[in-house]
Amino acid sequence: MLIMLPVIVLITKGILKLIHIEQRLPSAALGGTRFQNIFRMIVITVATLGITTSISLVIAHVAHKTVALHFYRLI
Repeated sequence: MLIMLPVIVLITKGILKLIHIEQRLPSAALGGTRFQNIFRMIVITVATLGITTSISLVIAHVAHKTVALHFYRLI
């Protein structure tokens, strides 16, 4: 799990930077705070697909690395 964490953080940070300011401004115009903008309204809902994809890719990568160790141990 610790091997996956830095990669997940970097990919998630990149995905969150891809969200345009035009998508963030309407919630601020409606009176939403920065916390509401990030977690309730716009940012997380838009980035959910990218975050789940990054987590699944990192899990697959780590599984690929550890499968070789398991096969080596069986021989």
